[in-house]
Amino acid sequence: MFWQPMMSVAFFFFFLTSSALADTLESTRVVKEVVIKNVVRPLEEVSIEIKVDISLKQLEFKIQDAAGSVYDRQKVAVHGGVAKTTTFVGGAIGVHTLSIFLNQEKIGVANFMLDPETLIQTKGGRIDSFLEGLKSQVEKDRTIHMVNNEPVNLYAVWLRDHIYEMKGYKYWENDVASGFGFFLKRQHPRGFFYEIKVPPEDPHVACVSPEWISPDKKNNFILVRLEIEADIEYLMVEALYTIWQATGNSVLLEPYLLKVEKGLLYLMSDPDRWSSRHGLVKRAFTIDTWDFTYAADTWDRNITEDTPMAIMHGDNSGVYYACRKLSELYRLCGNIRKSRYWRRKAEQFKRNTNRVCWNGKFYTHQIHLGKIPDTGLKEEVILSFSNVYDINRGLADHQKAVSIIKEYIKRYREQRSEYFAEWFSISPSYAEFPGNSFPGYTAGSYINGGIASFVAGELAKASFNHGFETYGLDIINRLYSLWQKDGRIYFLYTREGNDQGGGPEAWGASAIISALIEGLAGLYDKSCLFKNVEISPRWAVSNDRYAWVIASYGASKAYCSYIYTISPQGNSITLKCTKSTRGEYSFHILLPSGKLANAVMCNSRKIPFRIIDMEGSKYADFKLNSEAVIQEIVIYLKDEF
Repeated sequence: MFWQPMMSVAFFFFFLTSSALADTLESTRVVKEVVIKNVVRPLEEVSIEIKVDISLKQLEFKIQDAAGSVYDRQKVAVHGGVAKTTTFVGGAIGVHTLSIFLNQEKIGVANFMLDPETLIQTKGGRIDSFLEGLKSQVEKDRTIHMVNNEPVNLYAVWLRDHIYEMKGYKYWENDVASGFGFFLKRQHPRGFFYEIKVPPEDPHVACVSPEWISPDKKNNFILVRLEIEADIEYLMVEALYTIWQATGNSVLLEPYLLKVEKGLLYLMSDPDRWSSRHGLVKRAFTIDTWDFTYAADTWDRNITEDTPMAIMHGDNSGVYYACRKLSELYRLCGNIRKSRYWRRKAEQFKRNTNRVCWNGKFYTHQIHLGKIPDTGLKEEVILSFSNVYDINRGLADHQKAVSIIKEYIKRYREQRSEYFAEWFSISPSYAEFPGNSFPGYTAGSYINGGIASFVAGELAKASFNHGFETYGLDIINRLYSLWQKDGRIYFLYTREGNDQGGGPEAWGASAIISALIEGLAGLYDKSCLFKNVEISPRWAVSNDRYAWVIASYGASKAYCSYIYTISPQGNSITLKCTKSTRGEYSFHILLPSGKLANAVMCNSRKIPFRIIDMEGSKYADFKLNSEAVIQEIVIYLKDEF
């Protein structure tokens, strides 16, 4: 758990509405004390104790959230001068008000605070402690850099790592924007972004020509862009979208959009970045999106006329995703022309990438441009880690996603005697990379075949979302075992399952956090601040018959929460849901094996639903746009056969 229970406090202030009520209070009918926790979490069941004059028999109360919406009314019997009850708390964040009435006259008011914090609680406690451990691990990557006497919050000094780790820390970090803003402000006039903030003596400074570095003598650092990289510009769009989701701040959205748009246009026009023949982004021939080139010194990160070039599917799924998000954000800003432009670009990238890179089973590692280097391997047999990103970015449709997931399962079964897990950076690996007489990484070492925790997290999430829930849970269980054994999740593992180092552990931990919250727990924000949310709990695949989940953005405290329960008889699923903002709920509820939904009730009202079959898994799908602060949903089950 990420929270500590608050001590209950007793506090009360009278609310006098008339002289007649004042006379009543002064005589016998006086609220003496209200005992309630002063800070509570969404859907926490809170005890309320109201101490009154002993002669009273019954009180009434109502509770309003910080937006003034009433979500509970009760009549409570008084015994011996004490009225006791419980309530579930939900709705808008901030101060909630408990108003107490006697014969329709208000006789008192008490306040408490609704303050969400991301958590998962189950009866077994395994997922709870795992999430807590992952969060702690990501937090250790947080550093504050003072630049011009202003704090800059960076999770790792590599911008790429900072953005990938955002998948985890957005659920608690209150400053998700300053690191992004630091690099955004320093965009090169050509449109590209720098990717590392390092001290002047850092060896990466010498990896590239002067055009790709930007010294800041006043603050004693240098910004570096490794020329061979082609991913930073689309990752900046992803970061902007995530920041908007977590903060809801659209005031500066359009100026920021212009800058990240300029970055994408740079990728789509610079001759070292763009293949006009294929209509796709290209890069130096590297391992997936990594930063060293085949047949070159590993410290040479330049592009020259002799640099072997290729098209890498992961770059283009990243651009596809960025185009979609640009389209969405421009639509929100009211710029329909640009929204349509970027939607068309996304469709073009999807068509072109699938035409050029899809090999019938998965996305080919690299599509060589020009002379094909003799690496001893055919690129179409190499399963590289961006395949899982291709799924989660939406480039791969469901059929392609299924094919990729099945390929991972197949390789796991075939190679279990050699590799403890199938979360390959690439498989098979090159004999050596860079190769061609240059010293490099041998097969199975570093990103040339190392087992990657970030692949595990992304693969688990993809599996949960595409009908392979049992496999997704199996990955989570194996990761949990590693975490228990080592006390942490490593970035890369050897084939035996030992630490191989090589990068930020928080990148992998964040991918796993995302798999837990958005995959297994199934809370997915479809807009910003959870205004439009999909709830897809997949606890039916596990042994957890109860789960309390809160997903909350640290920057805004916006949240969505549910309590999930399967009845002891297994004939119904109950969901209690709430969120901080009004808006639509979409439900995609995994049903227990062998069961179908017979009826769905929401707030005692029958609502329409449909059964979705996803690779043999059955889901009940329905939408809800209710004015109720807390939604009470019951799915009645029947046997499938």
